[in-house]
Amino acid sequence: MNRNPTIDILRGIAILAVVLDHAWFLYPQFQITHLWHQTYFSIPWFIFLSGMTNTLSLEKHHFRLNVSSYLRFLVKRFFLLIPYFLACIIIFLILNYPNLNWSQWIHDVLYFSFQPTFYYVNLILQLYLISPVLFTTLMICQSRKKQWGLLLSVIVVTGILVYIGIPPWPFSPAARLFGGIYLSVFFLGMLFSETSIQKNSILPLISLVLFLISEGILLGTNAGLPGFAQTVLYNFWAISLLVIAFILLSNYPKLSCRVSFLSLLGKHSYIIYLFHFFLLQRLARYFIISSIPIFLGLMAVSIFIPLIISILFSEIINLFHFPIKSFVSKTVAL
Repeated sequence: MNRNPTIDILRGIAILAVVLDHAWFLYPQFQITHLWHQTYFSIPWFIFLSGMTNTLSLEKHHFRLNVSSYLRFLVKRFFLLIPYFLACIIIFLILNYPNLNWSQWIHDVLYFSFQPTFYYVNLILQLYLISPVLFTTLMICQSRKKQWGLLLSVIVVTGILVYIGIPPWPFSPAARLFGGIYLSVFFLGMLFSETSIQKNSILPLISLVLFLISEGILLGTNAGLPGFAQTVLYNFWAISLLVIAFILLSNYPKLSCRVSFLSLLGKHSYIIYLFHFFLLQRLARYFIISSIPIFLGLMAVSIFIPLIISILFSEIINLFHFPIKSFVSKTVAL
């Protein structure tokens, strides 16, 4: 599937927000509380955009739900995530080898808790498992009323998942599905992939109103609402902000050209995400983080080192592109 530059730019913005969020979390002496809360849109953006790209890919390949096509989809998607994840684990293993507790290390890898940020890999893999089913259901429900009914059903399921104790992110056990409220966020991304929805003339106004209301409540309460209410509100806030940004970038291509660096970060956001937290922690062993310039330099290094790794690793993966593609075809034929 050809890359959508707008989606790449939005992912680039999201990964910068993730790095800033975690840098402020690890080094609270530099934290600006009100601005820190403004970085919380990042993960909802990634989930929403994954819903979009999954749907666009399934549409392009005229996906029809059967065992062969389902397996083919999963193998391709897992090949997008797992090699990078394994490479990340191997690098961490080498760097931490002398001090490893092997039983704990194996547990942490299997439960995606080796790094605090790895819950996202667990979450997105599980959403990939359900996305072909959601896509097929969405294709059956072609009328807008049926799609609204399907959205309501997904929201109800999300509510049940949250009610029975599944948090907004599945730290453990690894078998937890959908990550609570992010199931609805992912499905909203699937719906938004439809061009007619993106071009709806009322959508910018609705998004702006929702964003301003959500922002006002969050600022007024200093992000101090009860857990579930705050999670829901933050997701409303994040999605409405994303829709506004998407519409602006789509309608003003010159703006997209001026932020091409964000597009580069977006293309490599997954590797940056996997490595940045580790680097933010690790580099503090060698540098005293005592001033804002050093703090900003630490953030820059935690972005650029993974960016270089990702570019190099992408080239290696491309060398094996055709063998992998052949392997995928043979695998789903079994």
